[in-house]
Amino acid sequence: MHFIEEVKIRVILDAEMEKQLKQYIYELTLNSIEQAKRSVSLDKDFLKKGKMAEWLGISFNTLSQWEIRGCPSCIIGGIQLFSKKEVSEWVLSHKN
Repeated sequence: MHFIEEVKIRVILDAEMEKQLKQYIYELTLNSIEQAKRSVSLDKDFLKKGKMAEWLGISFNTLSQWEIRGCPSCIIGGIQLFSKKEVSEWVLSHKN
């Protein structure tokens, strides 16, 4: 059996060091949030097929089957795009 002991450490910082630490934590948090948003495509309204399948948590082939059943998409200049809003509405309209 492993036991984890809680250890408390008190750190005393002068005002400038405290300010720098807060700024560092803020920037680190902000960068992590932006990276997470990009990785799940939260910053985009339209996605290509592979990213849409990933966003939905389904396979590329499942999305292809959904297209046959009427899942909305559009093709502009040979590029197929899916609207997250329209696809979400379509999915919700097919709940059992």
